Amino acid sequence: MGGVSNTDADSYVGLLPAASQETVLTQKYIALYMDGLEAWTEYRRNGFPNTLTVPGDTYLTYTFNTLVTGLNTIPNRITYPQNEQLINKSNWNAARNNLSDGDTMISKLFWNVN
Repeated sequence: MGGVSNTDADSYVGLLPAASQETVLTQKYIALYMDGLEAWTEYRRNGFPNTLTVPGDTYLTYTFNTLVTGLNTIPNRITYPQNEQLINKSNWNAARNNLSDGDTMISKLFWNVN
């Protein structure tokens, strides 16, 4: 277990809530800690976790959306690079016109239903 005692591992597992869509997908999000892009994609795909707790904090739970500075929501996509506007302007215009909010980070991709 990589330095974690069996007793500590058993205690942790014993404290986990019963399996549900939310608890399983939140654990998957936690497991993707070192792969931020994949975790972000999973969050966009399924909408979990709903909330995050700061480590060591026993009484405060933060809504996920409040953790992003300068946005009132988690970004849905990355904007097209500026080179697309310069080199491929006609296709860039067509692509951004098909997005709900233009070429912005809040425009949802076609598969994003959350």
